[in-house]
Amino acid sequence: EVQDSSFFLDEDGRNDQDREWRADLRYFFLPVGAGANSVHAQCRFPARFVLVKRSLDLSNADFPSVDCPDLLAYQARISAKSIWVVFVSDYLNNPASAFGHVLLYFGTDTGREKMLTDYSVGFEADIQGMSAAKYIPRGLSGGLIASYRIAPLYDRVRKYEREEQRDLWLFHLQLNSDETDLLVKHLWELKDVHFHYGFFQGNCAQKILSL
Repeated sequence: EVQDSSFFLDEDGRNDQDREWRADLRYFFLPVGAGANSVHAQCRFPARFVLVKRSLDLSNADFPSVDCPDLLAYQARISAKSIWVVFVSDYLNNPASAFGHVLLYFGTDTGREKMLTDYSVGFEADIQGMSAAKYIPRGLSGGLIASYRIAPLYDRVRKYEREEQRDLWLFHLQLNSDETDLLVKHLWELKDVHFHYGFFQGNCAQKILSL
């Protein structure tokens, strides 16, 4: 699904998964400071690093020790202990929201009174400054650009519930701590990746399910 070449460590990685796998393994073993850029592959692709270690029955001790302060700060900020699917009810005043909206909520499990300060992630098209006459045909044809966007839950409650008077329904996902950690790490891998967005192909529900 990813067109962005920055998501792959082999120049043909998008089309050849075997070549990408070998490139991943090679880059994960590079010493600190080596490679094509200043961000080590262990820090850029932490979920992929977990999968490589599991598949080859390796541990951190088998690889160079790499510090990833930005990744650690991100994980501490999200601090997810549970993950919930959030369905936002339909909003007929906006054609793009006629079928509702789907996002994920990362619960820190610190109590309902602190839920609003926890984080959420949605797959959202960039339509800023775009009139309905422009974004509707682009959305129908898959011509919008979108990405995964992280924001505190209160930002989305303010928009959907307070401003648009829409209901938000939360459904708990039965994920263990390892699965939760892997999802959060994979979201980090997707933070700079852009996708084509379409109402019928590549919409918010499909991309949240993909994540």
